[in-house]
Amino acid sequence: MADIHLEYTCSDTDARGNTRWYFRRGGQKIRLNPRGVEIGSAEFFDRYNRALSGALKAKPKRTGLQEGTLGHLIEQYLASPEFNTLAIRTQAARRGVLLDLQAEHGSKPALMSAEAVRAGRDKRSATPAAANNRVKVISALYGWAMGRKLADSNPAKGIGRLREGDGFQCWTHEEIKQYRDHWPLGTRQRLAMELLYCTAQRRGDVARMGPQHVRGPKMHIQQEKTGTRLVLPIIQELAAAMRATPTNGLTFLGFKNGDSFGNQFALWCDKAGLPKECRAHGLRKARATHMAEAGRSVHEIRAVTGHKTLEEIERYTEAANQERLAERAFGEQSVPSVQSHSRTGTMGAPGPATDTTEGE
Repeated sequence: MADIHLEYTCSDTDARGNTRWYFRRGGQKIRLNPRGVEIGSAEFFDRYNRALSGALKAKPKRTGLQEGTLGHLIEQYLASPEFNTLAIRTQAARRGVLLDLQAEHGSKPALMSAEAVRAGRDKRSATPAAANNRVKVISALYGWAMGRKLADSNPAKGIGRLREGDGFQCWTHEEIKQYRDHWPLGTRQRLAMELLYCTAQRRGDVARMGPQHVRGPKMHIQQEKTGTRLVLPIIQELAAAMRATPTNGLTFLGFKNGDSFGNQFALWCDKAGLPKECRAHGLRKARATHMAEAGRSVHEIRAVTGHKTLEEIERYTEAANQERLAERAFGEQSVPSVQSHSRTGTMGAPGPATDTTEGE
């Protein structure tokens, strides 16, 4: 099947691996290949042309939810252009939270209380990231509702975040070397790691990277999650892996999406003997951390990672900045090594670590 490039279209993959194509414009989301319609067939393009002209419209959803209920408010938000112009992955993540909320409180009045939002957060405190995300999605729902004059307040505003863990483990230089030693240049496994580490991008964006994104010595990408456009230099380690690894098609790695790539990459890490905490996103965190260790500013790091706010980057770089700032604070009072005597013998502390950040 030839690649399809049609205006206002998008696609996703269901749990069974089937590709679904949609026409999406002005709050309308119309399936172009329902059951019995082959992708790229005459009927497929006929449906597209009728959707483009306005002759084919999305079927209204019949849920039986009464106006003035939370369930009806959620239904309106899910059908809105504000929701349907979000990145596909963002839509999927928010929809899951909202459908759970609808099932739990759909028949209740549209305006939740702050106490109900906080109770829902606390109920999920065993998974603080999920609990915080629920509050974030509810806040987005009511932010939209206030803009549409459907609510006069946001009950999620002022609900604090639960403390989360450190998230994905940041790879060390030694772990990166171990992976490189196991998977040599010329393997798809090695190219995958270099794309993740050398570009500092999310696994979904790396899965979509291909020859069409390379223009001279630069990689031109648009992040799926945020829509941010980045132009990144192709550094030495990545260039070597790209030259050594044959690729076919529009992507370097041949994966349908970031989830399937992430799952396979986890297996490659296991085969390299790495700890189970070493996963794809940890390489994005590692690149940010290693740049911070090399003294790069948060603005320089954001130019690579594409984060929306500096606060997000500071979570990656806090430890590296603390060590560097502490050394600067003491200045000439610090010494290269310490020898001390104790009851157990002589203890030597190593001298200062050298900067081993590669290819910045």
